[in-house]
Amino acid sequence: MDSILHNYLQSIEHTTEFFFSVSPKLWSVAGEKDGIQPDIVKQYHDLSEVGQLKFVCNGTDEAWDEIEDSIVKFRKVGVDYPIWIMPVGATEESQDEIAKEITIQTMDRGYNVSARVHCYIFGNQIGT
Repeated sequence: MDSILHNYLQSIEHTTEFFFSVSPKLWSVAGEKDGIQPDIVKQYHDLSEVGQLKFVCNGTDEAWDEIEDSIVKFRKVGVDYPIWIMPVGATEESQDEIAKEITIQTMDRGYNVSARVHCYIFGNQIGT
């Protein structure tokens, strides 16, 4: 490899940061039966320790149990990204119905809260 290319690749290594926002899909919320893939997410984590795990939650006990179980699985393979919880809902009105309770539960559990900003802006439009 020539020295110019070598120097360029070294500069990228030190100046480029990768942030992975991983949103595992829960069976109890999205009906995804294979949505939790710790081994795949570990590959992202190996590339960058900067990222997040963001779960969409409907506030049911089943969803919270699935989130907790999933976090254990991710931690077991070494993925230590911070946890973010986003209330389910496709419209501003549906957000207002559930967001407050999920926000309180999220903070009580020590996680971060994420709003569905795209729903406030675009509602339930697909492709925006």
